[in-house]
Order: sequence, then structure tokens, then C-alpha cells
Amino acid sequence: MVLTGNGRAFSAGGDFAYLDELARDADRRSETLAHGKQIVTGMVQCRVPIVAAVNGPAVGLGCSLVALSDIVYMAESAHLADPHVMMGLVAADGGPVTWPPAHQPPAGQGVRAHRRPHPGPAGRGDGVGQPRLR
Repeated sequence: MVLTGNGRAFSAGGDFAYLDELARDADRRSETLAHGKQIVTGMVQCRVPIVAAVNGPAVGLGCSLVALSDIVYMAESAHLADPHVMMGLVAADGGPVTWPPAHQPPAGQGVRAHRRPHPGPAGRGDGVGQPRLR
């Protein structure tokens, strides 16, 4: 299975109007949380390799989808970011669970704790974005 984006981004991040709606609608919020859990558990339980072809920025859930993938290829222009902490929220979408084992500590810490986008292959030498097996 191959995951990739359409256009300039792999995943541009959350829709703020939708997030505002979730704050006001408890039923919709519960449904959305259940769907998020299904995405994460579905990827973990998937019996075929999941390849992330990261063609541009992977933000929020997109960042976690990359971390949950078995093999990751990143374009030179791609970067990973989880902006939840910039909004005063705990990093979400499965990222905190998957980043530490999937990447060397500086990469995972930069994305989930320090609010720094993690650059594409050209901007680093830590192997993130290079083919890897989970």
C-alpha cells in the first residue's frame, strides 16, 4: 500500500474550521476520535507493507502517518511537523507512540517536543526519509 499526497503537500494539517466545530459538538468530537483510533490501529495491524511517498510537508496527522509507515521515501522539499504543541495541545494522532522507536531521538524530539519542522533529506544526515523497515 502506498500513501502519498496530491499536489504540493503530503498532508497540510488540520482544518481550523473543523477543529472549531469539534470544540462545540461532543458527538462529532467522539466520532472523530474514534476514526483517528481506527486509522492508527488499522495501520499498525495492516498485513502488507505501508510505503509513505512524502511529496511535500507532512503536518499533524500526516506526520503520524509517516511515522506509522513501514517504508518512507521523502522528496527533497518535504518536511515533517506536528504543530499540536504550538496550540497548547499534546502531540496527537499516534505520533508520540511511533516517533521514538521509528527515529533516532533528535528527529523524534524535534518534531514532537520542540515544535521544529523536521527537514527533508537535503537538510539533515540522520537517515530519516531514507528507506527503512519498521
